[in-house]
Amino acid sequence: MTRRNDDHLDRYRLPPADMVLPAPMRVGPPSKSDGAKPADRSPFVRYPLEVIYRMGAAKYAGTAKLYPLLLHLSWKADHQPFKLPNEDLKRLRISRERKGPVLREVEAVGFIRLQREPRKAPLITLVATSGGGSAK
Repeated sequence: MTRRNDDHLDRYRLPPADMVLPAPMRVGPPSKSDGAKPADRSPFVRYPLEVIYRMGAAKYAGTAKLYPLLLHLSWKADHQPFKLPNEDLKRLRISRERKGPVLREVEAVGFIRLQREPRKAPLITLVATSGGGSAK
């Protein structure tokens, strides 16, 4: 091997063992000073397949889009009756004029109960669906 080639390959050589320093070890969970970030997880909901099949007969497309949001809002309200703000409907592209018919349809399917008051947003209570069966 010529000297010229030997110089070119020097950068691929490992240093002698006495010159290699051990990697620093960290014990315990990562700290904020290490630049570690918590895993970014978006919210999600789970519901039985029965719900999907029953939503297939819905007249309005908003009915199937609205039910997962109602599940999430019910969970956030600690499973107590809650009101549905129009701002949340905007994200689903459901207008406030369609809110009433869509909520009535979800109620007709049997997933929620509405407590109506004149000129007020209805209180929504989720009805427990049977989710104990196994999927086949």
